[in-house]
Amino acid sequence: MGRSGVARAAMVVGLMVLAAGARADRIELRGGGAVRGVVLPAEGEVKGVVRVLTPTSTRPLEFRAEQVRAVVADPADPLHEYLKRSTRGGLTGAERVELAEWCEQNGLSGPAQIEYRRALEADPDHPVARKKLGYVFHNGRWLTSAEQKRAQGLVLYKGKWLSPEEKGEQERREAFGVAQRAWMQRLAEIRSRWLGPDPAARESAEVELLGLRDPAAAAPLVRVFAGDEPAVRQRVPQWLGGIAGAEAREELIGLVLRESSHDVRQAALRALDRRREPETAVRLIEALRSSDQVVVSRAAWALGALGVTEAIPRLIAALVRVESQTVMEPGPGGPGGGLGVVFGTVGPGPVIPGGAAVGAVPGATIGVGPVFAAGPSVPILTGPVVGNGVVAYGATSVPFGAFSGFATGGVNPNAPVIREVTNVYRNEEVRLALRTLTGVDFGFDQAAWRRWFSREFRPTGAAPDRRAPQP
Repeated sequence: MGRSGVARAAMVVGLMVLAAGARADRIELRGGGAVRGVVLPAEGEVKGVVRVLTPTSTRPLEFRAEQVRAVVADPADPLHEYLKRSTRGGLTGAERVELAEWCEQNGLSGPAQIEYRRALEADPDHPVARKKLGYVFHNGRWLTSAEQKRAQGLVLYKGKWLSPEEKGEQERREAFGVAQRAWMQRLAEIRSRWLGPDPAARESAEVELLGLRDPAAAAPLVRVFAGDEPAVRQRVPQWLGGIAGAEAREELIGLVLRESSHDVRQAALRALDRRREPETAVRLIEALRSSDQVVVSRAAWALGALGVTEAIPRLIAALVRVESQTVMEPGPGGPGGGLGVVFGTVGPGPVIPGGAAVGAVPGATIGVGPVFAAGPSVPILTGPVVGNGVVAYGATSVPFGAFSGFATGGVNPNAPVIREVTNVYRNEEVRLALRTLTGVDFGFDQAAWRRWFSREFRPTGAAPDRRAPQP
């Protein structure tokens, strides 16, 4: 044996001497780090290996002898007592369970599992040991959790227990995602040819786009052309029209509700109208619940244009929305220097065409988004106003002399006042949809609409004139 082999053997012997006293040790490793545990005697012919039982391990950790720098004894560690108890011979299943429970009380989760397993070796039907190891008594047999789930007809798929139907659906979704990624690449190439200078290439690309039938191509088609001009995007609904199924329908509904271009929205609505799918009305009625008034307006416009009379009750509910918000108002003081922000509506002011008034202080400017004016002025964000299917978010820049806000040039005794205010949103596009569907108009009087609907409305089954203005 060489000198290095003698040194390793001497270290292992030294570790075994420490283990003979069954002491809980701190095993310090070369290169940093340490392990708390007990060094166990070597098993069989294994040489040059240090085996360490830790408080959380169910089987000893193994280190090469040369990895161990030092072993620091800790006789007070409960592992010391555990080793003494566990090596007594002839323990029954009940005694093994008692020892396992003692281990749990002393923070030895790994040894506790070891003792529960040994208890089952002595008494295979011990109920406490079975339950602690995750067994469930099912139809007269003890089953592991996995066995029970298999008995219930579940299958393990990527770490989750699923029904065969759920597994199949998950696999279909994954395969669909792969197909969508492939379509993203293919459609990008088709788009390049369709927008390119070669007439023959453009024609072949057009034929491919008109021939799209794979539902996995629907979402990629919208995304690939999303950055193009409206005149290009206007063709997308036509290409989507050849794809059957929910995927293309959802993309068309998304264009109706969120597309910025009037012409693209109109093309998408025509494509939906041609499909005549009942799910379209259901999805548009759901959109009336959106917190985004632009989405509500466009959903109402589409429902009116499609003649969806079953949407009337939901349209009545969406006609007026009342919301509360916290606002910060100026105190009664005079001029000063500084900056303050008020969220809410202030005073009477100019009117947005087709909508309601947006409050403003005389001398203020109105724009979209917050306006921060130079000099001694304070920006005020006003509440949204819905008119002609459009939500306008106003902002005013008020001369500081109009009120006192947060003073930076000195102490300002006129601190802003915080209070709750109620904003009322009247959706003009919803009113127009109701008028289109019913032929009557009660303005924004929801009570009058409800009375009429409950007493006089009679569905005719024929779609009314669909020439409704767009939001």
